[in-house]
Amino acid sequence: MMKQDKTQQEISFLLQRICIGFILILIVPILFFIFEPTINIYFQSVKSNIETESKFGDWFGGVIGTIISGITLIVVYITFISQRKELKVTQNQLQTQQFETVFFKMLDTIYTIGRDIQKEGFDGIGSGNEYRYDDFFIGFIRHMDYYYKNSEQNDNFVSLVNQSVRKISEENENVFRHPENPHGLVPNISVVFREWREQDNKNEEIFLGYLYYYLFIEQSDSKLGHFFRYLYNSIKYIESEIQDHNTRKTYVNLIQSQLSNYQLIVLFYSCFSRVSYNSKGEPEVKELLDKYEFFQNLLPRYFLDVKHKELYPTTRPKFKEPYGDDSKEVFWFDM
Repeated sequence: MMKQDKTQQEISFLLQRICIGFILILIVPILFFIFEPTINIYFQSVKSNIETESKFGDWFGGVIGTIISGITLIVVYITFISQRKELKVTQNQLQTQQFETVFFKMLDTIYTIGRDIQKEGFDGIGSGNEYRYDDFFIGFIRHMDYYYKNSEQNDNFVSLVNQSVRKISEENENVFRHPENPHGLVPNISVVFREWREQDNKNEEIFLGYLYYYLFIEQSDSKLGHFFRYLYNSIKYIESEIQDHNTRKTYVNLIQSQLSNYQLIVLFYSCFSRVSYNSKGEPEVKELLDKYEFFQNLLPRYFLDVKHKELYPTTRPKFKEPYGDDSKEVFWFDM
């Protein structure tokens, strides 16, 4: 609005200068005509007769008429440009208002869905780990941590982790298949599996994706699926309507601000699962959230392992642990 007012002031000032110039142009020949007898006394070169006056009138009318026509054309053009700019500003304002009306409704829906899921709580399942959390997202990530840590223990290599390993082995040239038993896994599988994960961050990402899928997707899809799909499409809506990247990031940050740390960390790990992949098998959601550094506010303590923050290569974490060493494997649920 301020920019529009400034433009109107500039146009008004320009019109004032044009009017002043026009008046000055008129005054000069009029003064010349009025004081012509006096001028003739001193300058005999000008003859005061009817013929001369008639010619002067023709000349004056022609010159002034041309000037007036030119000024009129300039004023019309300036008015046209001014109205065009005002119309464009008005259209942009309407588009912004329409976008923000839809966007803030989406923002409210994201908050409502997340709050409703959170209030439902989470029931622990399997391996003697039955207990209930009042906050669904806390229970979700706490239970995922339980199975993640047990995946490195020979005597507690639970069936759900085995499912993940079997699926991974099918897609990685049977890395973990027993050479004499195509339906079994190699001896000391948890040790071999840990070594395989440590070879490459991508391997760790694959495991996290399958662990997330097998552990939770069947019982939580109706809840988390709806929540994360709506959140993802809200960000896509921002991308389709806003051209400037910094403005987009501002709106994306508003979505991020609606999520608790527990919601963020669950979303963080859900992006490794195939449920967040597109039809081409690409991690589209992960790449989109990494693009806007959606998880930059998460402290290392929220990850199942501090090295997982490296799985989003574009995201630059804002904070280090306030208690000191950022590399310590001390997590929020152990404190």
